Amino acid sequence: MTGKTDHENVEAESGHDADDEAAGQEPSGRGPPDGMFYRLQKYGYRKFPSVIPDPDRAAILRDSRSTDSRDNAETEPPADETIDTKCIWAVELYTPSQISELLHRFEKLGWNRDDPTNPDRSPVDWIQSFRESARGGGWFNLGPLYRHGDRRFFYRGREAPLPEGVDYAVASMYSLTSSVTCVVIGFLLDDEHGRKFEDALRLDRQSIVEPLRGRGYRLPGPSHLKETDIKRIRDNLREMAAGWFRTNLPGVFSAGALAGEFPTCEFTTLRKTAPCPGREDRDPQADRWLEILNIDYDLDAWQAEKLPGLKFVWPLIRDREKQFYAVLTCREDTVSDETLRTYGGGGRTSYTTYIDRHVNGLLSRWGLLGLLAGYERHLNTTRDSATFGSAQRAKVLRQLDRLRGHIAQSVDVAAATTDLKHLSEQKGSFLSEVETFKPCDPKLYRDKDITLGEALRADISERSGWLREMDRSVRDLLIEHGTALSARENIKAQGRMVVLTWAIAVLTIVITVLTAVTTIVSINSGSLSWPW
Repeated sequence: MTGKTDHENVEAESGHDADDEAAGQEPSGRGPPDGMFYRLQKYGYRKFPSVIPDPDRAAILRDSRSTDSRDNAETEPPADETIDTKCIWAVELYTPSQISELLHRFEKLGWNRDDPTNPDRSPVDWIQSFRESARGGGWFNLGPLYRHGDRRFFYRGREAPLPEGVDYAVASMYSLTSSVTCVVIGFLLDDEHGRKFEDALRLDRQSIVEPLRGRGYRLPGPSHLKETDIKRIRDNLREMAAGWFRTNLPGVFSAGALAGEFPTCEFTTLRKTAPCPGREDRDPQADRWLEILNIDYDLDAWQAEKLPGLKFVWPLIRDREKQFYAVLTCREDTVSDETLRTYGGGGRTSYTTYIDRHVNGLLSRWGLLGLLAGYERHLNTTRDSATFGSAQRAKVLRQLDRLRGHIAQSVDVAAATTDLKHLSEQKGSFLSEVETFKPCDPKLYRDKDITLGEALRADISERSGWLREMDRSVRDLLIEHGTALSARENIKAQGRMVVLTWAIAVLTIVITVLTAVTTIVSINSGSLSWPW
């Protein structure tokens, strides 16, 4: 990304010429230094950079800010453009160890009542029926979720506490297999939260100084600061959605399967500009604001077959630490006015209501990659933790307790990976209710007819099979390791028992001898005092 460079090496970044400074001359382009005081301050900075500031910092910052206006202009969307984040979806999964808690939370939320649109069934009954069957493969529309007192939906929705900034939510539930249940919720943002990306890009920023650890500092310019703002907004959106699940419907990801990450997908629309343009349509200079949003390129973008302007972007090229954060984006005219009127009469909520029907099935399968990634992390950690040993009994007991917990969690891994391997091999079942997305640039793929659903299916099949074998190996290792620890402790206990037995025998002999001696002494002492 174009912007200010981090100043890791102060002399180099300050514009100093090493030869000039060594000769005692003025640094190039800086003007005359302030004599001895300048040199003393420069020397002090080199020795104690965390205490004494660089005397050239103000000049460097002034030079850097001279290009701020241009940087702000290049990273600001056109005046007639509108950037609107309409929704954030979150995906949560429930395996055997979480299912009882899910049913309890449904009852706590009041969702265990009969479905208003179908009095013959309730969500709880629906979940239990598929969990008790040999296979999954069902979809349940939980309907709109709204705050208490919101009468827009009458009997069609369900009451639920919603985060600040959320107008209402739409929820769906999938029985992917008999051991894996999925809940997908889309949180529809209000106008204020929906415009935060645009507000951040239109705000003029000024270069600042950020000290680095030790010696040096960096000068992030407007483009870098705006990129940081966008990342922060996305972090807040993800945490808002994840926090709702942790509080109300905790599952695998709420328990930390991805070390705090949560599968989430935002839906952001543009009014005038087509997101993720191809190479021939891409203008790096004019599209710098798209670059900051991570929707400036079609490298990792997939295009909906039925809605060619709708694109699924994952992973985000410049934000790789968010491995399970996706962006769904399109130009607003991708969806016709007639379609919007059918889904709520038009407006920003109609977009989400319509798009939700096309993507929540895809998101439920996409979330499975997060589950498998969590299992990989768990099994790798378990494998490594099973190799240590300790001679202290207390640590051995803690070790055995940890191994017992790992083996118990292996029930989830074994059941889920076996079922997912079978699901991925059933093409029709896996791709049912999954919208077809094709790569925006097919030349990047060997298979020219590949779809996102097929790519997910192949990845899940391969990883499920590998995890199933790894789980079996690690479980055997855990059992053998636990048996070895127990045997070692038994041998130690037997050794201690032998020592204790010998100690008791010696003590018994000593006591017997002492008793005999005492008796003899007492008899001898008594015979001297007899009167006869």
